[in-house]
This record gives sequence, structure tokens and C-alpha cells, in this order.
Amino acid sequence: MKYKKADGEFWKIVAAIIALVVLVVMIVIFTKFIGKEKGTVGTQIDETSNDYDCDGVKNIIDRCCDTSTGAREEVDVMGCAPDQKEPKSCKGLTQQTC
Repeated sequence: MKYKKADGEFWKIVAAIIALVVLVVMIVIFTKFIGKEKGTVGTQIDETSNDYDCDGVKNIIDRCCDTSTGAREEVDVMGCAPDQKEPKSCKGLTQQTC
């Protein structure tokens, strides 16, 4: 009888430790998931709000994201210079210094 109370306290401590370990694991998983999503959202915002080729047309409507430096003054509202026949997506391009 003397050990019953101590035995119950032991299992409470074990349960608290297990709960703490589960909580830490959940926080680590949640943090990694949120970090990936944050990066994805940031990339999507950059791809749509920047102007990769510095032609004055934002990427979200720019159909020719590879306009050459000399043709930037002549682009149409869709971001294409007269000599650009094929549109090029902005995905995967890096921001140029304007």
C-alpha cells in the first residue's frame, strides 16, 4: 500500500514526458511545413509582382519575360518587343538589375 501513491506519481510523470515529446515533434513538423509554404508563397509573389526583364511590364501580364536591353523601349502592353515572335514564361528567371 505504501508504494501505490508513488507508483501513480511515476505514471503521471511518464505521461507528461510523453506528451511533451509529442508536442515537440508536432511543433517541428508544423514549423517545417509552414517554412515550405512561406517559401512557396514568396516565390509566387516574386514571380507575379516583379519585372524580370525591366521592360516596365509586371510579370503577371508580361508574355515575353526575356526582352533584350535594346528593345525595352519598344515593348507593347503585353511586354513583347516587335522582334519577339514567341512568348516566354517568367518562371525560373532571375531578376535583372534595372
